Amino acid sequence: MSDATALPDLAVRTLGGAVIAASDESFAAKENLINPWAPAFRPQTFGAKGQEYDGWETARRRPGPDGRLGHDWAIVRLGLPGVIRGVVIDTAHFTGNFPPHASVEACAVDGHPRPPRSPPPTGWRSSP
Repeated sequence: MSDATALPDLAVRTLGGAVIAASDESFAAKENLINPWAPAFRPQTFGAKGQEYDGWETARRRPGPDGRLGHDWAIVRLGLPGVIRGVVIDTAHFTGNFPPHASVEACAVDGHPRPPRSPPPTGWRSSP
């Protein structure tokens, strides 16, 4: 695979991309997932949720439906249709509290559907 940062950004806000739902936003906003700039650490920038970061940060320790450790999820609506050839997951300022792995799933939906309460269970294609 080529460098994903050299590919067109299908989720860019100026073309209609948005993070329409997420499992949690305890420490940082889900919208930070599609920031077009490189993440930066700005010491002494505190908001209502504590230190502010250029990333999405969750509580991370919620139990799943079966009582075992759950996982976080976010739904990103692309601004343009296309084939997803790469995804950049930058954990630059989350040393020690980043996920050990991630998965990406995609589906095509007409219009602008309302955000679900949880990810849809069917109709999604997992990345290889």
